Amino acid sequence: MNISNYPNELIEFLSKRESLNNSELSIQILSIEESVEYSVKLSGIAAFESLCLLPIEDSENSNPYCYVNNGPLKGAIIYLSHDDSAKVMCESIKSFETALNLIIKNGEYFDEIENYFQTISKTYNLDFEINSLLNMPEEFEDIVEFQICIYIPLIEINNISLLDSIANYDNMFIQEALIQQIKKAPLKEHLNLATLLGANPNPQVSDVAKDALIAIQNL
Repeated sequence: MNISNYPNELIEFLSKRESLNNSELSIQILSIEESVEYSVKLSGIAAFESLCLLPIEDSENSNPYCYVNNGPLKGAIIYLSHDDSAKVMCESIKSFETALNLIIKNGEYFDEIENYFQTISKTYNLDFEINSLLNMPEEFEDIVEFQICIYIPLIEINNISLLDSIANYDNMFIQEALIQQIKKAPLKEHLNLATLLGANPNPQVSDVAKDALIAIQNL
């Protein structure tokens, strides 16, 4: 990984680090060189490399925000947790910078930035990408799990055919992510899916599915 891989909008943002960083607020935006160095570490993990994650900050908590530079989410900002899970937090580096300026203005710690992100309004066409992932060979399961768990909160919750394909993929973390999403936004059409996942042998899936079933039955 080198600077030539970095999009202009990200280089422009990172070049503002001196005016944005604030040790009292635990804001630590990386320099371009630091980001490149950090990205090399991430590139050693296939799941992270699959999205070409480019770190933009390091609060020294092993949970960096990263710019997605590959795939259907290219340009979005994700929060990479120390447990190797990730979540899309905003749809662009401009949205991230807007939220960052607001916490600086209000004198809040960097940890509070997620409260300032706007609701993601962009529609991502993920059907083809998800179906392609579901059909990848078993040796790529880490990549499949990582990406689909990121995509699930962004897909149309009424796309029953796609949800059914995801539910039948034998991966506990993917199934848990799916049923958590169904629980948040239940539809009557989700009854069969919740019933299927309610019979899952893993309690962290089946327990959530039972709660989702109750929510569906109460509609």
